[in-house]
Amino acid sequence: WQIDPEGLENPFANRTVDKVRVDGTLYSSKPPVMPLMMTGMYAVLRGAGVLDLDAEPDRMTLLKIQTLLLITLPFGISGIAFLVTLRSFGLDDRVVSLGLLALLWGTEYAGYAGTLNNHVPATAALITALGVYGGVGAEKNVQTGILCLVAGIALGLAMTIDLPITIFAVVLAGAFVLKFPPRNVVLGVFGALIPIGVHCVVMMKLHGSPLPFQMNDSYYQYQESYWRDPYGIDGLNHPLGLYLFNMTVGRVGVFLMYPVIALGLVALLRQVVKREQAPWAASVLGAFGILFLYYWLTTNNYGGASFGFRWMIVLGPFFVLGLMQQLDENKSPIRLGITFLAVVISMLSALQCRFNVWSVNQEWPQWIFGPLV
Repeated sequence: WQIDPEGLENPFANRTVDKVRVDGTLYSSKPPVMPLMMTGMYAVLRGAGVLDLDAEPDRMTLLKIQTLLLITLPFGISGIAFLVTLRSFGLDDRVVSLGLLALLWGTEYAGYAGTLNNHVPATAALITALGVYGGVGAEKNVQTGILCLVAGIALGLAMTIDLPITIFAVVLAGAFVLKFPPRNVVLGVFGALIPIGVHCVVMMKLHGSPLPFQMNDSYYQYQESYWRDPYGIDGLNHPLGLYLFNMTVGRVGVFLMYPVIALGLVALLRQVVKREQAPWAASVLGAFGILFLYYWLTTNNYGGASFGFRWMIVLGPFFVLGLMQQLDENKSPIRLGITFLAVVISMLSALQCRFNVWSVNQEWPQWIFGPLV
């Protein structure tokens, strides 16, 4: 995790702004678990004489391998888990197919599934746990216990790979406690503690606290830090009202670019009002509200150089599930038509994201409202 190891030249040190200084040493500010997994992959490949980062051509090859194993593979597995989830609610096969299409091709989650990032594997881990919750009975047997252990590991990975979405992991953990017997819950807790324990051990070694670097702003304020005087999209200071507009229905608006998410929000609100699965819907909406307020009030750069408001990727499975549940209850031609149109628009945004994933001012709503900067 050290960016400037003594006596070694790091060719990547000057090409990242995601770093902090602690007691005179520069470290990556990224949560440590995913970099540890990446390092393990590289250690195996280098030990086998396959790749070496000192060789320029090998760097892109390694990036492709890691993207395949850490992003594309979990994304594919999450599709299976989401299929299990949709079927566990007894939804019509046509609704299940539309739900899979919406999640895997028509959300921010789909847009980022072809590039290295921490949001996709963390969301995939949550969907895996969601699949276990929906598709596994509460029987006291070995198979259920093992799957609860897997779900716990998945929740722990989600929390340690993408720290803010911990709030959604808490919602799922609560659902597991209510559904499964204590023995299986204990196995799930044990599983979650594995990645959480690794995270805490690494952070303790780096700066003497299990808390992430993001909890200490002073680490970012060293003399040469980019964050002392950021520029471009990182240097924005939009009023809160404008920021709220742009992140919802404006220039990078998640509800405008991905209307399946907007319809999912409406569906979850209806579930609360009609008291159909109200505790679950209210929990999801509460998690969304906390996460949304956190980003609205504490950030001002729309997720940095990225396509759309990428910090809302985690909404995909939870909001699409709510939307499909509502659609299954009432398959009127008008509702089907509106949902299908929303999926098509969302798919266009996701496709555009795939080609412009790390960019500024490439989202189609900016053809209407103008550029951010």
